Amino acid sequence: MKPPIVCHDWLVAECCVVAGAEGASSTRMSIDAHRHRRGPFTAAGGLIRALIDDANNSAPELVAAHLVTLLLVAPEIARCVQVPACVGQASAVSREGNPVAWMRRVANGAADFVLGCFERRGPGTVILTNVDYADPADQEFIVTLLRRGDPENLRLCICTASDRLMPPLAAALGQYARRRRQKPGTSKASEVPRAWAAWFEARGLNKGAAAVLWHDLSRYGARPAVPPRAHALERWLDDVMANLSAADRDTLARQHVNTDGASYRVLAEHVYRRSPAAARNAMHLARAASLAGLGEPSLALGAIPFHHEQAGGDAETLLAASRSCLDMACYEAALDWSVRGRRMLDRRRQDKTYGDLTRNMLFALLLLGRYDEVAGLCEDLLAHSADSALLAHATYAMAILNARLYERSRRDYDAAKSWIEKSQKFTEATPASPVQAVNAAFLMNTLALVEMRKGRAEIARQRLTEAIALMARSAPDLYRTESVILLHNMARLEVATGRADLAIGHLNTLLSQQPGDSAAWFDRGLIHQRAGRPDEALRDYDAAIRWEPAHAEAHFNRAQVLAALHRHDEAIETYGRVIVLQPDCSDARLNRAILLCERGDLVPARDEIEHAIQERPDDARVLCLQGLIEMRMGRHDAASAAFARSIEADPALADPWANRATIAFRRGDLRAAIHDLTRALALREDAAILCNRAKVFEAGRQWRKAAGDYSRARAVGSADNEAIDRGYRRCMEALRRTKSPIR
Repeated sequence: MKPPIVCHDWLVAECCVVAGAEGASSTRMSIDAHRHRRGPFTAAGGLIRALIDDANNSAPELVAAHLVTLLLVAPEIARCVQVPACVGQASAVSREGNPVAWMRRVANGAADFVLGCFERRGPGTVILTNVDYADPADQEFIVTLLRRGDPENLRLCICTASDRLMPPLAAALGQYARRRRQKPGTSKASEVPRAWAAWFEARGLNKGAAAVLWHDLSRYGARPAVPPRAHALERWLDDVMANLSAADRDTLARQHVNTDGASYRVLAEHVYRRSPAAARNAMHLARAASLAGLGEPSLALGAIPFHHEQAGGDAETLLAASRSCLDMACYEAALDWSVRGRRMLDRRRQDKTYGDLTRNMLFALLLLGRYDEVAGLCEDLLAHSADSALLAHATYAMAILNARLYERSRRDYDAAKSWIEKSQKFTEATPASPVQAVNAAFLMNTLALVEMRKGRAEIARQRLTEAIALMARSAPDLYRTESVILLHNMARLEVATGRADLAIGHLNTLLSQQPGDSAAWFDRGLIHQRAGRPDEALRDYDAAIRWEPAHAEAHFNRAQVLAALHRHDEAIETYGRVIVLQPDCSDARLNRAILLCERGDLVPARDEIEHAIQERPDDARVLCLQGLIEMRMGRHDAASAAFARSIEADPALADPWANRATIAFRRGDLRAAIHDLTRALALREDAAILCNRAKVFEAGRQWRKAAGDYSRARAVGSADNEAIDRGYRRCMEALRRTKSPIR
């Protein structure tokens, strides 16, 4: 398989300010991806905000199709697009608890919108700066754009300060982008004299930062003629600063603050650092207030809490940011704000803000799969905290670790039950409220999970029923949103115990409360699919996709149903959509290759199989299909080799034995063909394999054995009994003609 064509640009620039300013034009847009700007979706949200007005006018159907995702990533667009009530309700639902992999759907949904916009408006270039400082959620989006973006439609220029990047981003840039290093700017203000360049370099200043510093020195009339001989950089900057006016010093300090922690200007940062603490804090608070006045929610996930952190005041804005990020399933950002917020507070006080930050930190770690850190934090809380609510969370976390999250060999259901009972006691010690009732109901939900895992389904059902009743009785205002998880778990329990009709009833109730719950639509579709109700399954999968267009699993199952209905062209197209969304889904490639092969499109079928083999090089089914395609293309040596590898990978799979026999038969090697067909029949009694062996026996004039195989095939059953009967009669007639025993 050929590697992807290198198409985008990766600019490793020592100063992203210079990189971002390069080459601006009407067909380009430049967006700072630094997470201190707008949090986890700084880059994705920036692109969406830049495109939304044009898209709303020229492609409203594109906006409508992805509106739930767009509102998650760029909530500010609610000002300029019409948001139906059902979409608003779906957007308000907390995503806390969604798996980390869910972020791939968000990234693909945002990418669908961005790429669709550029397909309609014409080619363009997007420059993303500070990408090495982007949140992991934004980096997932950027990786998706790199993989899916056609440079003829959208060319990306990814700017990073170095090549020390997170592995997924580094891998995507290595595969889809052309790497280059940027030279310092060429304008007169940025031309650093050789002597000064050497002086700056000797003091650890890189070329990009030196160029920007030289520009600032020129701008403020502070450019010295020659470099000093022995000065340290800090001392020299102090001398420069002393020659600046008070107004210039104030301007530089404010400019540094207004970059929201993304400044590369050495002079501005130095002036800021030398300003009195009270002045610095006032500038940060003024900047935070100015941003808050814009009324743009994404700023509350980045710049606003950043400035409050720098001002050293209370941690409420950091707590709010961590809470919002948890609700968005942006767990890395939630953890970051929680840790930074706790760092601002006195641990000895442990007030409500500290407790809430700790709760968010605990659940972010849990959802990121950092289980040892969760256990360590719980141990610390149990040893030192007196906060009943926090202790309830810690004991719940230990319960869910032992009940569900640890690998199977490490799970301890008795320990989980004990932890739940402790959590129930701590929960009862908190003030009575609807939230307390919801927490108590979720503890009963976890207890039901333990009972289910211990094989006591009826007790689990009773616990869930009691939990739902408690929530309805004691938290009626929260019931509509909070009961969804309990109803979904009740449906899963009914499926597991073979009561699919009851499961559908629970899912119907759930969907009446939350019609935008794509997971519920998907699960109900799966029940219909397994029950042999393809039309109902398709309707539910279509609904799941309508609410979440990048739901790869729903597309995959939809393709399965279409294939079962013999709507093969639609199934091929739908499997193609799965591959766009999830290129490592080898099952989609395998199934698509099978359908393409049946349609006679052997070249694209072979391409899909080559991709699948990269993901699963030892998968016997994939190797067998590769052999089948090669055989149909007349490449018998390659086919035989593929079948041999398939047999080596799984000797108990009948198909490669049967298919390799076909090649042996065509080559005239009847003994080898009979050997492989006999092995295949030992693994699976199959009418087609029996008929094939009968034909080989016929070719060797072994009429009695051939007749016996035809007779066995008739008994096994086949759609082509007439052909079997003809073969049997042919052999019996040959026996009568020869009137001699057949060996």
